[in-house]
Amino acid sequence: MKNDFPHLFNNKLSTSQLAHELLNSYKKLPNHFHPIWKNKECKITVTDIIGNPKDFLFKPKKSESILHELGLAYFADNQSGKLGIPGGKRSYSLRGDLIKLERALARWTLKRLINEFNFTPIVIPNLINSDIIRACGFEPHGLRTQVYSFSGSPNTCLAGTGEMPLASLHIGECFPSDDILPKRYCALSRCYRAEAKSSGEMSGLYRVHYFDKVEMFGIVEETESDKLLEEFVTIQRTLFTDLGLHFRIVDMPPNELGPPAYRKFDMEAYMPGRDYWGEISSASNCTDYQAKRLNIKYKKFYFDDNNGDILDVHTKYVHTINGTACAIPRMIISIVEQNQTKDGRVIIPEVLRPMIGCHELRPFERK
Repeated sequence: MKNDFPHLFNNKLSTSQLAHELLNSYKKLPNHFHPIWKNKECKITVTDIIGNPKDFLFKPKKSESILHELGLAYFADNQSGKLGIPGGKRSYSLRGDLIKLERALARWTLKRLINEFNFTPIVIPNLINSDIIRACGFEPHGLRTQVYSFSGSPNTCLAGTGEMPLASLHIGECFPSDDILPKRYCALSRCYRAEAKSSGEMSGLYRVHYFDKVEMFGIVEETESDKLLEEFVTIQRTLFTDLGLHFRIVDMPPNELGPPAYRKFDMEAYMPGRDYWGEISSASNCTDYQAKRLNIKYKKFYFDDNNGDILDVHTKYVHTINGTACAIPRMIISIVEQNQTKDGRVIIPEVLRPMIGCHELRPFERK
């Protein structure tokens, strides 16, 4: 290559510029994918179906219709009520028992993650630098971006997921030993997305510009990331089962993965009002893709089996895993549509009733 382009390699400035361009191009490449998909057809694989479908003796309604009739929600998409309109398209407003359900979902999920699954809770910012977004494998600018940025400060963006600020917690750090790994973090945050997609089942609460979400994030040594991904999926399965949901677990093929993901599982709940399996959660193993771009490493010690002396020390990149513990609007859709009754009532999952103080969502009455 040097002989083919002497004008580049004989000029220090050009060589530096070339290296910079090559590095930027390298960072845009996607992660490699799990070998399980080698020589396999790229189609989603349902690995398990959990729970039993409800046997409705009536035509089930969409959650948005039920909630509007109860006076608990307004949506700008169908201009049903003025409270959803100020935010524009894909905005919404909740009130009454639906707010209690929203808060109960977040509190119950965080409590389980912290007390039962040993996660460390973190309060994270809603504003994030575009370089962090890019390092996590997402494009903060451009026509197809899902990221909101400020016109007066284009490098300042609204976080689309808690994954990005959680990933940046240890930017530039080197953990002194693999003994202190894995790290398990969780956060409740408001997420903002441009969401250009549009279709019938995605109207209302399904695809909105802002929503609250409880995120799980893990940092682990390179040989343990598959195991931690499996742990995250097990946690998701446990939480959704305890909420009484009918859902399935899907192993997503390489053509359905974002750039940072090495392997990804989606959780899809059946939404009878839509007659549709809708994604309510996902979990991804990003291996060292984000760690290389955020420069997060750890020291791996190798010991003599006989006397315990240190034989060698290697510095390696950590692996990162992320997963959604509770995307609240999608959970509301699933709970409302699966637990609706013929007369328009919605039965609250048993585990949430102590926090909400009632058995079903009560119609909102203006006082």
